[in-house]
Amino acid sequence: MDLARPVRERVRVRADSKNVDVIFYCTCGCVWVQPHIFREALYELLDNAIRANRDGHPVIVDVRNTREGDALWQVQDAGGGMSAQTLATLGFPVTVEVGQEHAGLGVARAWAIIETHDGLLSFESELGVGTTATIWLPKRLGPANTGHEEPESEA
Repeated sequence: MDLARPVRERVRVRADSKNVDVIFYCTCGCVWVQPHIFREALYELLDNAIRANRDGHPVIVDVRNTREGDALWQVQDAGGGMSAQTLATLGFPVTVEVGQEHAGLGVARAWAIIETHDGLLSFESELGVGTTATIWLPKRLGPANTGHEEPESEA
C-alpha cells in the first residue's frame, strides 16, 4: 500500500468534505512502475471518482493480480455515471474555458501516464449507478525488462 498511501492523503480533504470514505482492497504483490509518475495517474482517477461520487458513499480502490500475473487496479464510484457519448470521448483533452473547474484533462493525463507503463485504461459506467476506471498493467519480471521502471514493493 506504500504506492497508494500518498495519493490517499492527497485526496483526503476533498473526500472528507463530501463524507466519502476511500476504501482500499489490496491483494496484489509487487507492482513495477515509476512510483512518482504512476501516483499522478492514480490521483487523477481517484480525485475524479470522489468529485463524481454521491455524498456519503464510499469510493473503492481494488488492487489485485490477474491469473496471468498482471496487475489490475479498479477505482469505483457511486456517482451519476456517464453516458455512452461521454465514455467515447474519455482520454481526449477538451477545450478549457476560463473559470471551468474540471475539463476532463485529468483523464487524458492519467491515460498518457498509464500508456508509458505499457498499460491500458478503460472505463465502465452506468447512468445513475456510477463508474469504474480500470488500470491494467502487464506482468513484469523486473526493471531490466524495460530499463525505465523502479520496483514498488507494495501496491
